[in-house]
Amino acid sequence: MQPAMRAIHEQFTLNTDLFRNVVRDLDDGKAGKRPTGDNNHALFLALHLVDTRHFLAQFLGEPLENPFASLVEGKKTIDDFDTFPPLADITAAWDRISSHLAGIYEKITLEQLDAELPIPFPVKEPKMLSGIAFMTHHDAYHIGQLGYLRKGLGLGPMAYDRT
Repeated sequence: MQPAMRAIHEQFTLNTDLFRNVVRDLDDGKAGKRPTGDNNHALFLALHLVDTRHFLAQFLGEPLENPFASLVEGKKTIDDFDTFPPLADITAAWDRISSHLAGIYEKITLEQLDAELPIPFPVKEPKMLSGIAFMTHHDAYHIGQLGYLRKGLGLGPMAYDRT
């Protein structure tokens, strides 16, 4: 693994584990509840995270078939959806795309990391490494939202258990 990727990979694997922890004990009923009329629910956030990890794999030139591609196509907000897949299916897809991305991270080259971003990202240095770092932050942001939703659903806080 490229030295520049080590810290990002550590955060990536932490996010991978924390996602599993934050959805633990959630059933589809609880995961589909919006705390207020304007909030996202856990099913939407989990689906969004799976979709954006698929985007990242494609962005890095090694796409993996997204089982929810047709469901999310053209949709931007929770109100654009009529139905959501079961949380178990979303979590299984999370595991597949996470394993796929981990393999990409292991073999990515310094030349790839230093390449210019082909699309804009909210980063100061428009390089692929910065784009990957941003997407890792994106994961953490939404995992934090899922943790907050847990509390509102009467569940305990997310655990940093990585066993």
